[in-house]
Amino acid sequence: MHPEYLSAKLAKQRATTDHLPLLEVQHHHAHIASCLAENGIALDAPPVLGVAIDGLGFGDDGTIWGGEFLLADYRGYRRIGAFKPVAMVGGVQAIREPWRNTYAHLKAGIGWDKFVEKFSALELHRYLNTKPLPTIDRMLETGLNVPLASSCGRLFDAVAAALGLCADRAIFEGQGAMQLEALAESWRPSAADSPYDFKITEEPAGELLYLDPSPMWKGLLEDLAGQTTVARMAGRFHYGLAKAIREMVARIRATVTTDFSLDTVALSWRLFPKQNFVRRTSAVTRGRWATLSLARQSPNQRRRSGAGTGCDSGSAPYRGGTRILRVIHGRDARATSINLRSKPMCLGIPGQIVKITDVQRQMALVDVSGVQREVSLECVVDDYFPLEKCVGHWALVHVGFAMSLINEGEAEATLKVLRELGEVQAELQAMKESAPSSPANVAVTVAA
Repeated sequence: MHPEYLSAKLAKQRATTDHLPLLEVQHHHAHIASCLAENGIALDAPPVLGVAIDGLGFGDDGTIWGGEFLLADYRGYRRIGAFKPVAMVGGVQAIREPWRNTYAHLKAGIGWDKFVEKFSALELHRYLNTKPLPTIDRMLETGLNVPLASSCGRLFDAVAAALGLCADRAIFEGQGAMQLEALAESWRPSAADSPYDFKITEEPAGELLYLDPSPMWKGLLEDLAGQTTVARMAGRFHYGLAKAIREMVARIRATVTTDFSLDTVALSWRLFPKQNFVRRTSAVTRGRWATLSLARQSPNQRRRSGAGTGCDSGSAPYRGGTRILRVIHGRDARATSINLRSKPMCLGIPGQIVKITDVQRQMALVDVSGVQREVSLECVVDDYFPLEKCVGHWALVHVGFAMSLINEGEAEATLKVLRELGEVQAELQAMKESAPSSPANVAVTVAA
């Protein structure tokens, strides 16, 4: 549905030139449909409770979605819950400058005046006061370029920036979430540790349930004031969010009236920043009302089809990170398998991996039509295809990540389509602007 997605542009162009019907699919409905397909759920199966944890997607109400709870099957969906929407100050600029999300969340969650009253001694307060807050306040008051977003990705950005992680500028979308996860990985909770709290509220019209992070901010700021380690705060946030999602699912199952039993919960998320989050989601559900069943894609299929939100396969984006939660009712919950095996269509630009630049972080230098920049290989590396094998291979590059590996012929075909759409030059320019200023990432030539 998003008018700027390359897949949407290509579909509209093909529909016009080839006189074909055009079917638009909502981004997060596609997340859930892909999860169902990957786990072999039958086409005629009853709707499931889908949980889509994402960065951004165009909602059917004209707002930005990104943390959604949907009653969905392959054919349709109904939105019944979401992360509480918060303004993206400056629109897409909030992705590039994560501090904007922190400020917007603090304003929405506890109020700026209360923050100043209780936490003015924090370095975070001093840092945010160096920003053009009066201008941003006017934007928020007038609604100028501050779209509301129920985005889990922007919440991760806000928390990461509050803890001092890439607050000023993110090189790629998801950078703050990755750094936050890396810190959380090192945290080992004690018996006295508890997750940050979230709360569940209703929107004014009463049609949606909201997952509200306001209580979380109080706990996090108190930890900052107490000079708690960043790893502990990152861990408490991951665990708290996982617990909140479990509670939201339980609330929906207990209160939403349907003509069918909500005995399946489909969980879909963007893989690369949230492995730790997914494990914690599993941990707080296991032994209660659900078990975790792994996705059925082989490592090679996952590597080929990509792992993030940039990849589409068949009617929906296939996520290397999709999983399915089945509620235990003392019976076999397996369903008839279906087959949706078309070639992946990715929102990315082909580049050749030149050399490995950081083994620990799985970073590499990639040449994209003469423009070189450093990207993460985390989405394509696994036990079956280790880091050292990547050099010389082609990959689809999107927002600082190699999303999937492709062969040279596929790279040429993808570049041809991108040129026809007039997207190559814009993509290369965006890469040059977002690349760090180290010598290894300087643009060489633009041969588009």
